[in-house]
Amino acid sequence: MTTLGMLFMIGSLAFVWGLTYWCFRKVLTAPADDHVVKPPDSLGG
Repeated sequence: MTTLGMLFMIGSLAFVWGLTYWCFRKVLTAPADDHVVKPPDSLGG
């Protein structure tokens, strides 16, 4: 593999891992939803 290919692969992996970390952190630190929202009547609520 060429040097440019290695750099692209490392950059891609860093992007994917960074995005995964960001998503997990966003989900795990979200405030708790204590109330249940009733769906609209048009959806059978």
